[in-house]
Parts: sequence; structure tokens; C-alpha cells
Amino acid sequence: IENFSLALYDDRKLVETVLDIFNEWTLAVIEKVNTMGFDLAVVPDDLCDQRGPIFSPQIFRELFAPRYRRVHEALKIPWLVHTDGNFVPLLDDLIDLGMVGIGNCEPNAVDIAALKQQYGDRITLFGNVDLHYTLTRGSEADVEAAVKNLMETVAPGGRYMIASENCFPAYSKPGSLLAMSRAVETYGYYA
Repeated sequence: IENFSLALYDDRKLVETVLDIFNEWTLAVIEKVNTMGFDLAVVPDDLCDQRGPIFSPQIFRELFAPRYRRVHEALKIPWLVHTDGNFVPLLDDLIDLGMVGIGNCEPNAVDIAALKQQYGDRITLFGNVDLHYTLTRGSEADVEAAVKNLMETVAPGGRYMIASENCFPAYSKPGSLLAMSRAVETYGYYA
């Protein structure tokens, strides 16, 4: 990331060439994805850490947004982005690029209830079940309480899908994963 960041200023043409190569590859993959009968595409693209975007919103708009726009124009199905961290400074841009969802919202990086209040009619939110404690060190009761809370505070009105904040690490407690599944069965239905 350090070399990439320096190249933004020292060799912008190299950065644009690398991004274009990756974007062309992505567009070739999309051609296949469009024929495979999927309902939704997930673009895993970690743009942020817990403090905020890895690159400034200006760099995002100059370098990444035009390439994302090409992806959006090529896709024939809805798409969502997975990014870790605090994506709020980029959220309006991502919505403007046609993304219908964002996840897997980290509880230590974003306030998902506030996001739902502000953006809940424009984008679907995914995730927010904590991996730093709840699913890895917490009790089954902690897991149930977290799922119940999210379903009560974020799910009303729709546009929310319960999930962990990221993929389950190997050190997740099996009992916690089962407790999450049971809690989703209990609290996970809403109108």
C-alpha cells in the first residue's frame, strides 16, 4: 500500500495502467457472470479501515469511481460491495455508482443504526455481528442478544441482512455460530 500511495504522486500513469488492467479483467469476468443466472454480485474491495477510507474521497472519485461505473454499466444484476472499516465518507459515492448494498458493516467502525436512519431507503446494509468478541469469545447468550438487538434496531422497514462483520475466522466458537443461526431463526423474520 505504501508503494501504491507513493506511485499516486510519483507515477500516476503506472497506477492508472494497473487499475485499467484489473478493470478490464473484471469486465471480462462480468461477461461470464451475466450468463450464469446469479441474482446478485458481491464485489469484495476493501476500501477502508476502521479510521476511514484508505485513500481520500478525491482519489476514490478520480481513480476508482470511473472504473466502478464501467462495472456497474456492464453488470446485468444488482451488486453490492464488501469493504471493511468506516466507509461512511464514500457511501454517497458508492450509492451513486449503483451499488444496492454494502457490508459487512463492522460494529467498531460504523454505527449501523445511524446508517439505517440516514441511508436505509437507499441501500441495503449487511452484517454487524461482532467478530472481535461476540462470535469469538462471547457466550451464546451474547450472540443471541446481538442478533435480537440488530433485528430490532436495524431490520424494521427492510433493507438489512443479518450477518457477521466479516467471514468467520477459524477461531470462531462453533457454539456461537450455532447460536447465531438459532437466533436468526427466532428473531430474523420481519415485514
